[in-house]
Amino acid sequence: MEYLPDWWLERWWHGGVVPSPSAKLFWQVAHGKTGHRWWRKTTRPRRARADAGGIDWFHGRLAEIKCLVLLMGSLADDLMPNLPAQIIAVARQIPECSVYFCATGAHALMWTRPEHFRRAADCFLAALPS
Repeated sequence: MEYLPDWWLERWWHGGVVPSPSAKLFWQVAHGKTGHRWWRKTTRPRRARADAGGIDWFHGRLAEIKCLVLLMGSLADDLMPNLPAQIIAVARQIPECSVYFCATGAHALMWTRPEHFRRAADCFLAALPS
């Protein structure tokens, strides 16, 4: 996701975005059992960025990526707002970018649809120049 809009962050901060079971699993696997502490600890700086107009993760630098990139996502993502459009917007800025969408699955596609994730990754890797 290239950009988290201020309206979505506002919903998140005030409890309007309830993490799904797959989102909770993602945080536990990615950040350990205490991942929620990291989220709380970094809330103030993220909040300040959101109050300044949202969070722009890449600062317009995606075109500088020099390697092949595969972006994947679920059309049924349960966490991020308008993820397919965001992925397409990011892909358009990366010179050598491929995109894979799965019709089902949650935000943590690698855990909710591992067979689709693996197939797309294998296909992408097999096409890389030797």
